[in-house]
Amino acid sequence: MKKTIIYIGGFEFPDKNAAAQRALSVGKVFKVIGYNVVFIGISRDFSHSDDIDILHTRKECDGFETWSIPYPITKLDRLKYLLTPGGLQKIIKHLDTPIHSVVCYNYPAIAGYKVKNICKTCNAFFIPDVTEWYNSFGRGFVESSIKWFDTSLRMRVVNFFADGLITTSPYLTSFYRSKSSNIVELPTLYDKEMLRKGGTFTHKDNKIRKILYAGNPFSPYTNKSNKLGVKDRLDKVIFLLGRVIKENFVLNIYGVDKNRYLEVYPEHRDLLDRLNKKIIFNGKRPYLEIISNIKDSDFTIFFRDIFRVTKAGFPSKYSESITCGTPVITNLISNIEPYAIQGRNTFLVDIDNDVNSLSNMENILTLSDADLEKTKEFCIKNTLKG
Repeated sequence: MKKTIIYIGGFEFPDKNAAAQRALSVGKVFKVIGYNVVFIGISRDFSHSDDIDILHTRKECDGFETWSIPYPITKLDRLKYLLTPGGLQKIIKHLDTPIHSVVCYNYPAIAGYKVKNICKTCNAFFIPDVTEWYNSFGRGFVESSIKWFDTSLRMRVVNFFADGLITTSPYLTSFYRSKSSNIVELPTLYDKEMLRKGGTFTHKDNKIRKILYAGNPFSPYTNKSNKLGVKDRLDKVIFLLGRVIKENFVLNIYGVDKNRYLEVYPEHRDLLDRLNKKIIFNGKRPYLEIISNIKDSDFTIFFRDIFRVTKAGFPSKYSESITCGTPVITNLISNIEPYAIQGRNTFLVDIDNDVNSLSNMENILTLSDADLEKTKEFCIKNTLKG
């Protein structure tokens, strides 16, 4: 009888957050090597006040059984999420197969330690999937303190009790390697068959280069006076493109609207007015629409400052774009270095040097149609190879 892996975390299925995409992809890896895989995620379709039995939330997603607990909204909800592995024991009792392991995706520390104890009672392995080292910038004192404590306890204590670890970057692998040899490093993966449904797009001869950014660079706490911990430097993207002399581009931005952007960077109002139709804010859009537009773009783009948060995680937008067949414009971050092939799947920009960055961008935007076609073909054939 096949053993079952229970994957638990803040997934919003089918495709409402990046966590769900990673979980499904890693779940497919587990399935290929011979395990049953089920998921316990979160859902905004009901609340804690509805008092719904988790067994009644069962759905199927991409061939997997999934269950959900309510998305934690109130302070009491969030406290329960931090302290208890919601629904896990009930799902374990419900399943009629032996449990191989419980994989916890960036799970809260105390709840995660309780998962470890549950695993011990059913002879299962406790395996954290560690993809982020969260910061607590921008929150109020109490919330920042709770976030700092939970993250520190999870990363520096609870994860060291694991039977094995899945990490997403060389930084995290190195951090845990001294205490554990049972580590598998997996970048954020995507199922190319799923992303390429409906076909892939190749470059269409066009003097205007189509560039796309997808994501939300801001936390709810980010504002013009508090930009600490901003991970994606969309402001540097727009500022740099605004300096390109020929301006032979259109940048489509998905995930944030113009008003929210200007709340954080009001000094860019005149720049956006000058660029006018060169910068298009599309706000939040359905995931499949964004994927279709990634495939139809010449490049995707993101820049990131280098600090612990960006070194610890792996940019899902990087592997997502290449899997779709679209090369990425970015700066060099240690976690993508094993996969970035300059001029093939990745075009690197030195964002710390104004002269170099402008020269880099102008060279990218003046690539010949033939060279751009080759990069698209390379991405489609090779995806991520480290």
